[in-house]
Amino acid sequence: MIRPRRLAILHAIADYTAAHERAPTQREMADIAGIVTTDMVRNELSVLRRMGLVTCTPMVPRSCALTDAGRELVNVITLSSSCHEVDT
Repeated sequence: MIRPRRLAILHAIADYTAAHERAPTQREMADIAGIVTTDMVRNELSVLRRMGLVTCTPMVPRSCALTDAGRELVNVITLSSSCHEVDT
C-alpha cells in the first residue's frame, strides 16, 4: 500500500503535467499535495524513485515524470475511487 502523501505527489505530477504540458516544480508539488515543505517532497520523491514510480533528473527543474508503473498506479486508484463514488 502506498502512503497518502506519496500518492498525493503522484497525483500532483500527473494532474499538473496534464494541465500544463510540463512537470511541476517541487514547490508546486508541495502546494498541490498540501505538503508544508519542499524537503518533505524531496524525501518522498526519493522513495518514489526507489519504488520505480517516478523519474527525476538531478539538478534539473521540472524534470519529474511518472513511470509507466506510476501512471498505472494513479489510473487504478483514480478508477477505484470513481467506482466507489458511483456505488455510494
